[in-house]
Amino acid sequence: MLPPLVCIAWLLTFSTPPTPEFAPDPLAGTARPPEAVDPPQGFRAPSNYLHVSPGVLALALDAPEMRMYAWGVAGGHHFVRGKRFAAQLGGFFEHLVWAEPQSFRSVASTTGMHFLRVGPEVRVGASGERVFGYGLARIGLDVMVERWHVNGEYGSSLDGSEANVDFMTSIGAGIQGVVGPGHRLILGVEPSIDVDVRAPLWTFKARVFLGWRF
Repeated sequence: MLPPLVCIAWLLTFSTPPTPEFAPDPLAGTARPPEAVDPPQGFRAPSNYLHVSPGVLALALDAPEMRMYAWGVAGGHHFVRGKRFAAQLGGFFEHLVWAEPQSFRSVASTTGMHFLRVGPEVRVGASGERVFGYGLARIGLDVMVERWHVNGEYGSSLDGSEANVDFMTSIGAGIQGVVGPGHRLILGVEPSIDVDVRAPLWTFKARVFLGWRF
């Protein structure tokens, strides 16, 4: 006869029901990594900018015969927020040139004027990756250099210049687009109205520029 303890151990071993086997749950596997999302590009990514305006058409509204050529540079930082909001904060320098036609000249006349403008600028609007539309505001100093010529007696003449400092403000709108690899090259156009406070001088400008994001 088997000892009682051996019998009890034998009963516990062979009377325990087998552990059920479950089919693997296909949904309970290893967690999948989230799908990769491409980083924002173009005008939906924060960046610095540099604008160069090789040619600007400017027209004095209160003196239509005063048509000016201008060039300038601007630079700053491009900010984004949310899905569409975008803004640029920076500074600008601009040089406007006016030369009086010979037919307008008299015994004593202004032969030309230079306007040297510098100050901060801000653009606020909405953007996608490739296009940025906005409103524009600028304020700054305007150094006006006037060149004059006086015809004297017996064929003598006198040339001179005079400089004055004024304050200017500018309000306008614009649109920029980016092209090329990495959406780096900027093409833009900005119509605006400039006002010299003390002169006063109202100027309409149509500014076309190239730029670079970096």
